Amino acid sequence: MLDAELEAARKEARRPDGKTLVRAFIEPVISFFRSERGGQSFMKIISRMHADPDDTIRRLFLAHMIPVFKRFLSAFHQAMPQMPPERIAPRLLFSIGAVGHGADLLVDEDLRKKSPKLGLPPILESDAFVEELLDYVCRGMEVT
Repeated sequence: MLDAELEAARKEARRPDGKTLVRAFIEPVISFFRSERGGQSFMKIISRMHADPDDTIRRLFLAHMIPVFKRFLSAFHQAMPQMPPERIAPRLLFSIGAVGHGADLLVDEDLRKKSPKLGLPPILESDAFVEELLDYVCRGMEVT
């Protein structure tokens, strides 16, 4: 998704579309977490990474993710050249947290069932939820 948008922008001599970049940032993660290919197990590893005082898992994870983060940082800077990378980077980090929490809400059936019992509105169905998450991240990134 990211490569396709960057290539289309290059061929059409335009900036990459910010909303398409946000979608490329969110949808693969949500799809993986909802899949049967180990998404829920991966979420447990991520949780452990944040809680474990041993930083081995964190270092391994970051070694794989930093190049991805840098690609998105560069793409968003191309889309929004008026915003310096030092403002884009923390917004991307905040977005990672929002996507992680969103993915957790989508796959946690217990939470989905308990929500109305706690007097909270029911969690939206997955497609609508992903669109809300997309809108939320776009606003945080200041993407129109």
